[in-house]
Amino acid sequence: MGGDRDIGWAESVALELAILWLVQHDFADCEVIVRGDNTGVIGAFNKGRLCNISQNAAIHRMASSLVPFNIMILPTYVTSLANRADPVSHGALGPLDLHLNCSCILPPELSNFLSYA
Repeated sequence: MGGDRDIGWAESVALELAILWLVQHDFADCEVIVRGDNTGVIGAFNKGRLCNISQNAAIHRMASSLVPFNIMILPTYVTSLANRADPVSHGALGPLDLHLNCSCILPPELSNFLSYA
């Protein structure tokens, strides 16, 4: 990845992609529970900042996306064993009928790093 774009940044981007999906599919005036197994990302999101410049930029983009639509994200810790997304992060994508059929318009800051989202 390079620079300060490490696994923490990548997991922050995963949360950002979920938020982009919510916003681009007209969610508004709601609370959304997001379960994850990365305490660093959960803590940084709740705090609104981190020492990592790239993660801070992701947090800023997330907040900028959420506020206009009055969406509140409630990040909740789950163990890796209980994290239903954990197999996906290891390449086990599961049956096609359970895949979310969608795409998101990526912000320019991410389009250089992701070819498909």
